[in-house]
Amino acid sequence: MKKNCRNLFISTGLLFLLNFALLSGCAKKMPIMDLPEQYSVQHLGSVSTDSPIAWHPDSEHYAVSASGLAIGQVGESVSSVDRHSPKAISWSPTGAFIASSTGSTENSSIRIFSSDGTVLADVAVEGSVHDLGWTSDNELLIAAVSVKTFSFGGNYSVRLYRWRQNEELSHEVLADTSPLKSNLQAMGDSIYDSVHLQISPFHDEIIYTRLLTPPNVDMHYQLVVRHLDSGSE
Repeated sequence: MKKNCRNLFISTGLLFLLNFALLSGCAKKMPIMDLPEQYSVQHLGSVSTDSPIAWHPDSEHYAVSASGLAIGQVGESVSSVDRHSPKAISWSPTGAFIASSTGSTENSSIRIFSSDGTVLADVAVEGSVHDLGWTSDNELLIAAVSVKTFSFGGNYSVRLYRWRQNEELSHEVLADTSPLKSNLQAMGDSIYDSVHLQISPFHDEIIYTRLLTPPNVDMHYQLVVRHLDSGSE
């Protein structure tokens, strides 16, 4: 289901931010059925359907794309951190750092902030970045999708970058295929949001979706579990 806007709410009893609601006509209140008496719903603001949001590990702070990158706290005002609207947001495991990605379909800028919004690092990568994740406060994973088009079709590739402070940026290839022109046209810009990267609880493995475009077969996704150190899948 898709609508032009989503509304952001908070349960004051549990102090957690409820999921974006897909509301008909951008209504001001989410239609929750059978909400327990001890809980209430408070409207915090509105964001577009493709706006990322990330919870701080303390469950009271959050970061959201709302006319740029903003950080808020439950029951408090939202503070603007960066004027560029991010495609992805991720807090480090302790909440000491936050990463956001901005840019075009060809190049992206990953900005690392401290929890108070101070810029600590800027990282430039090739491709469009919709997926970020921290394995620890010292390492950030960046999934970048690149698409090059030709008269007969194109090339689709995914690189997994590993950023560590004061170290050279490294990467490995997660996918490299040549979709037909008709496949590229069918997917449109959604092809740049095709990785869906998640990190395991022990931070030693990732799970992600790999787009497959075999000849004479419809495009489909493969769910892949990959060990970060060995590269085995």
